[in-house]
Amino acid sequence: MYGTYGSNYSPTLYANGSFFNPNSIIDKTSMSISMWKTTLKIGIAPIIESSNGEGNTVSNKDTVAVFLVPIKAKMLADLITEFMADRTKSNIGIPAGGNNNRIITISNGKDFNENAGDDSIVLRIVEVDRDTHAVKVSIMYEFATGKYPAISGFNEKTSDFSADMEKFKYAEINAFVNILNQYYAAMTNTQAFATLDAVYPYLASIGERVGADLKNTFHRNSNSGFFSNSSSFGGNQSSNSIQQDAGNSQNGYTNGFANSPNNQFSGGLEGLMSGE
Repeated sequence: MYGTYGSNYSPTLYANGSFFNPNSIIDKTSMSISMWKTTLKIGIAPIIESSNGEGNTVSNKDTVAVFLVPIKAKMLADLITEFMADRTKSNIGIPAGGNNNRIITISNGKDFNENAGDDSIVLRIVEVDRDTHAVKVSIMYEFATGKYPAISGFNEKTSDFSADMEKFKYAEINAFVNILNQYYAAMTNTQAFATLDAVYPYLASIGERVGADLKNTFHRNSNSGFFSNSSSFGGNQSSNSIQQDAGNSQNGYTNGFANSPNNQFSGGLEGLMSGE
């Protein structure tokens, strides 16, 4: 999929893998991840349970999304890693900023439903009213735990084996953190540079054969390097085009917030929300 990005086109690339948890007692939702206009888009949508046994569907029109620049993705990855090492550090996250005043957090499931398991981990997106600090929109994705077993002791004669559900208990959230880190690393352009540096001699040779002078045209403007452009890596991501797309995701899903013990946010939200 391609979208206009100024005078250029920007591809929308969806991360492989499925984040789909219809069995959650916190919020029955699906999470999608895509890369778009130098940002990482994380969207959570409610799952509509079928009443006739035809299977569950995802209500994409009710997706609530945030857009993260690379430095914000790295911050979120580090906070989740910190949370996984010490589960008492619950309900931590980052402001997503922008016109929608959204925050993304990582929490224990028990913070929202006392019947959640001890291993329950929840990623939450909330939209906060800038003036009243009240939560306007809330949606959560509960990571699947104990979903992917490791097999040991397979008996060829009887086909018996032991299933270890503990070894890869957190495989899904680890995959999510890996996506955040991979996106952060990729957007430094270091891998792209290494690849380009390796293939350039061959491209130049092909170009000469077809009459293309790659030596004088195959470069970037020295004044528009990656790190000199603050909007590319850690600066302001609030371009009008991004905010317009984010605005299309404002139809929220609030059921998951109903069990939260605290429907208010306090603190300096104005300062958090004013920047990206």
